[in-house]
Amino acid sequence: MKIQLFILFAVIFSIAFVPTVYAHEPNFSIRSSEDILGLCNFFYEEYNLLGEENFKDHHKLFLNANICPILYENIAWNSNHPQRNYVLLDEIENQLNTNSNYLKEKHLKSSLVPVDFEKKAKLWVAGEIRNTEFLNAIEKISNFDFSKQEKIQYERVCSNLDSCLKENDYVKYAITNQKGEKGIIKFEISEIKSNEGIVGSKPTNTTITIETIINNEKENIEIQLNKQRQIPKSFQHQYIDRLIFTTPVKINEKIEDEFQVINNAEYSIDGNTRDGYLADNQKGKLIEIDKETGLVLSLKYENKESNEFFEMELESTNVFESTMFVEYKQIVIPKWFKDNVEWYLDEIISEKEFLNSIKYL
Repeated sequence: MKIQLFILFAVIFSIAFVPTVYAHEPNFSIRSSEDILGLCNFFYEEYNLLGEENFKDHHKLFLNANICPILYENIAWNSNHPQRNYVLLDEIENQLNTNSNYLKEKHLKSSLVPVDFEKKAKLWVAGEIRNTEFLNAIEKISNFDFSKQEKIQYERVCSNLDSCLKENDYVKYAITNQKGEKGIIKFEISEIKSNEGIVGSKPTNTTITIETIINNEKENIEIQLNKQRQIPKSFQHQYIDRLIFTTPVKINEKIEDEFQVINNAEYSIDGNTRDGYLADNQKGKLIEIDKETGLVLSLKYENKESNEFFEMELESTNVFESTMFVEYKQIVIPKWFKDNVEWYLDEIISEKEFLNSIKYL
């Protein structure tokens, strides 16, 4: 009895284990009848182990494999005759023609969708590239220009900290540290993300690239602003808490980080004079901010007791170049289209069906 139970268990275990062992897919595209023949050669060992019904069930979504059992039963399959492949290719063509052009479209990919696009699509499905990059790839295989539909014009509004800084904005400062070393520090907004997917909505994540050059030594780091829109304290130049303050404000009014506006000021940059405010935090730090944008124009920190000193002055920026912008909306691709992309990659829908779905984006 024990022996019988052991044999029964072994049989059940082997059947359950077989699909796992052969859960593999070919690493080549199916673009011709020759490719289908190569596919069937690839799956033949699995077919012998699983049997026809299990094989079909295991690959029910992989439509190209459905022709293989027909080839395996063809008298030419196990033949060594020089014309073997020609006979099998003819059988493949017969099956494709018999099952209509619709089935043929599903089995054979044309050259309308290049391999490079499929690589991009796989990266996008895996979340390794952004929506905009994937849509650029779609534009190349279709007649659609998504940028024309997504461009909008807006005004830089700096009374709201969440909408003032934009991607590709940069500010460059000349700095002097407590050792008397002079250098350059440049902040660039590399990415702004928003859950709402619309310009002007509250950002959920702002990434800044910082380049520092002191004594000809360059260092590049990437940071994210915290929820209060501040630069993390872990950044080496911790005297710099933020790049933008709320504006407009009044004299004696308190702003972020315990600063109080104490006077009006003027600042010269690139031959132009800008109106600003002076603000003090009563802890040795004095800043000058731009009236229009709230951008930090200069900062000076001095603590004689601890012998600490840091100073920076704005050298250049693109924030002042214009207050009007043309920008792409953050694009949200609907889930149904992502499903279509996955189905196309898995060969559940044809190339023609996939290309036709693009017009509904």
